[in-house]
Amino acid sequence: MVCHVRVIHAFGGITALAKAIDLDPKLATHWGRRGIPARYWPLIAETEKARKLGITAGALMRGAKPMNGCGA
Repeated sequence: MVCHVRVIHAFGGITALAKAIDLDPKLATHWGRRGIPARYWPLIAETEKARKLGITAGALMRGAKPMNGCGA
């Protein structure tokens, strides 16, 4: 399972993650609380950083849980 908050952190923050998928960072400001929307999972998985980290769209799907459950 891949926690979305940890994915955001691995990319260097929301701004860095948004830029990696060519998205305006303003559109990603709530991802840390709400999770990464499913429509962006394939784009994230296609980035070089995600491939190096082993992050896949399927792993993002399995990690799509309430953000307060991430740290456990």
